[in-house]
Amino acid sequence: MPTISNEKNLRFVPVSLGIALWCASFAKSTRSDQTQYPSMGFVFDVMYTYGRPLSLAFMILGAAIFWYLGGRTALRDMGRNSTYLLLLNLYLIVKVSFYGGISIFLQSFFVTIVQICAFVLVVAGYEKVDVANRFKVGFVPAIMFTYALLSISVNIFVFWRFPASSMTLLGGRLFGITANPQHLALQTAFCLPALLFCVQRYGMSRLIGIVAMILTLAAVWIEYLTGSRMGFAAAVAAIAIFSLRFFSKRYVAMTIVAIVTVAPIFSLIFYEDVSTVISERFIIGREDTRSEYWAAGISQFLEYPIFGAEPDPETGRLYFNVSFWISAAASGGIVGIGFAIPLFFRMASCVSKIRSLKREKLIEDAYGQMFVGILIIMFWASIFEAAFLGIFAAHTMIAYVYFSGADANISEATLYGRIRRKYWQSRFARVHP
Repeated sequence: MPTISNEKNLRFVPVSLGIALWCASFAKSTRSDQTQYPSMGFVFDVMYTYGRPLSLAFMILGAAIFWYLGGRTALRDMGRNSTYLLLLNLYLIVKVSFYGGISIFLQSFFVTIVQICAFVLVVAGYEKVDVANRFKVGFVPAIMFTYALLSISVNIFVFWRFPASSMTLLGGRLFGITANPQHLALQTAFCLPALLFCVQRYGMSRLIGIVAMILTLAAVWIEYLTGSRMGFAAAVAAIAIFSLRFFSKRYVAMTIVAIVTVAPIFSLIFYEDVSTVISERFIIGREDTRSEYWAAGISQFLEYPIFGAEPDPETGRLYFNVSFWISAAASGGIVGIGFAIPLFFRMASCVSKIRSLKREKLIEDAYGQMFVGILIIMFWASIFEAAFLGIFAAHTMIAYVYFSGADANISEATLYGRIRRKYWQSRFARVHP
C-alpha cells in the first residue's frame, strides 16, 4: 500500500485524473442549421480533435503512477453505486453491439475498463489508505479541484475571448468548450461540493482556499451564463447544503424568518430590475423542450418495454433524453430500470450512512458533507439531465469519482468504527468485570 513517504509523489495521481476529466469535457457544438461555430484557434482545435485520446492517456497515466508507487486495489473495492452504474452502461454497450455497432462497442468497452480502473478502483484504493492511516488529504477533492481549475478558467477565457464561438446565437447561452449549455452547467455544478470543501478546509489563509473561493464564485457566474435553471438551482443548493453545517437549528430558523420578512420588501423595491434579469436569462426565449423529450422517452419505453428502444439505424448510437431515469427506461427498458432503481436506493442509503458516520465522528464533518451535498445534487440533476449516461461524457466519469469515494469512506469508516468499538468494549470488560 502507498505509504506516507510516497505522499508527495501520489499527488501526481489526482492531478492526472483531473486533467483526464478536463480533456473529456471538450465537445464540438453545432448550430441549429448544422454549421460549425467559428474556430477558437489551433490549440482548441487540437483539443476538440484529440480530447478523448488525451483523456484516456491521462487516465492510464494516473492509474500507472498509483500502482507503481505501491497502491493496491481490487474489484472487491468497487462500491455498489459504481457497480449499478457500470452494469447499466455495459448493458447499453452490449445492446448497441447487437445492432451492428461493433466498433462503437469495442471503443466503449475499452474506455469503460480504463475509467473503472482510474476513477473507481484507484479512487477507492487511495481513499481506503487515507482513512486507515488518518492522514486526510482529500483525494476526491484533489481530482475535482484540478478539473475545476482547468474547466472553469478555460470556459471563462473562451467566453471573454471567443464569444461568437462559445455562446448560442439565440439567447446568448454559454456552452464554452462543451457541446451545449446544459452539459457545461452539469459539469460545473458537480465541482461545487469539492470546491466548498476546500474553502472550509483551507480557509482564506492558504492559497488553495483562496483559489477555491474564486472558482466557486466563478462557477455560480457560469451557471448564470448558461441559463440553465437546473444548474443554477444546483449551485445554490450546494452552497446552502454546505452552509448548514455552520449553523445551529436556532440560526437556521432565524435566517428563514429574516428571509420571509425581508424578501417582500426587497421584491417591492427592486422588482423591475430583478425580474427583468431573471426573465431575460432563464425564461424569455426558452421553449419547454423537456416535456417534449420526456413524452418521447416514455413513448419509446411503452413501445419497447423489455429491452428498450433500438439504436439509431444510421449512426448505431443510442441518444438519451433529458432525464437519466426516463433515458434508462427508454434506452434500456425494464432491464435498464432494473439497474437504475437500485442506484437510486443506494444513493439515498449513502446519504443516510454518511450522516450517521459524521455523528459518530468516523468521518471528517466537512468531508462527509461534501459527499452528502454531491449525492443530493446528482440526484436533482439526474431528474432533468442524463447525468450518469454517456461513456465518453465527463459528467459520467465525475459520477464514478464521487460514487467510489463515498462507498470507500463508508466501507472503511464503518469497519474502523466496528473494530474500535470492540477494542474499547474489551478494555472496559477487563477493567470492570
